[in-house]
Amino acid sequence: SVNRWPASPADRASTDPATAAPLRDPTMSTATTPNTATKHVDIASDLVAKIYAQAVVEAADAAGCRREVLAELGTLARGVLPQVPEAAAVFASPKVPAEEKARIIDRLTAGRMTATTVNALHVLARHGRLGLLDAVVEAAERLADERDGRKQATFTTAVPLDSAEQARIVAETEQA
Repeated sequence: SVNRWPASPADRASTDPATAAPLRDPTMSTATTPNTATKHVDIASDLVAKIYAQAVVEAADAAGCRREVLAELGTLARGVLPQVPEAAAVFASPKVPAEEKARIIDRLTAGRMTATTVNALHVLARHGRLGLLDAVVEAAERLADERDGRKQATFTTAVPLDSAEQARIVAETEQA
């Protein structure tokens, strides 16, 4: 006799006690509300991004240009690439050879970015990681903040605050 599993996970849950109660992480939601958007979390990509972020921050620190490098990478990841989805798709595509990506990087950055920034982009391209640029930048910014002793805070209020009240809360928090 051949054991056959039911075709769908729902059928399997109803017939197999080992899968009767699917496990869910309550912190991971796929639902969205009008004021929030769900962001996909890829743990492996986040780990890889942190590794490259550490290399970027260390190289920028060694060259004495961390602030410039992070600003340039941030502008590219959050300002330029979202406005040019074709370029973002090329950067993320494993089908586009690293040499072609290198030529695009050189054209985009010629005379506009520090050598450390350009080198970081080339390293990401050679290793097929340009598609992680935004995650690398976010991780690098967090790492730089940690090294500088800064912490990130999020405030939620019951009512909207005017700019003066926001500035007062930020100032009080920075002094704490």
